[in-house]
Amino acid sequence: WALKAPFASLFWQRLVAAKDVLVSLYNFNASLQFAPAIQNIKAILVPDQQRQTLHLLAKIFIVMASRAPKDLAQRLLRRAEECYKDSIDEDRNRNNFKEMGITCLKLAALA
Repeated sequence: WALKAPFASLFWQRLVAAKDVLVSLYNFNASLQFAPAIQNIKAILVPDQQRQTLHLLAKIFIVMASRAPKDLAQRLLRRAEECYKDSIDEDRNRNNFKEMGITCLKLAALA
């Protein structure tokens, strides 16, 4: 198992910490409330930041899966797939077909 060495264990801890930070960022962005005068800014910035956060989370899950035992790796890859699917749904709602296509290619690479 790749996580027995101290360096590998530290690397794993950093990956878990990065994942936790990104999950917190995603949840924080989803809960933001803006004044009516600033709603236009929220409509532009927050969905794009949410999509980028989902892509970063998916990348972290893929890296974690590459260094995990088989059963844990399967669960991590499913979570990466869920991140990409959520991003595709968000792009579809915003009619952002270019980004949706790029995300579909990344999702297809997981299969």
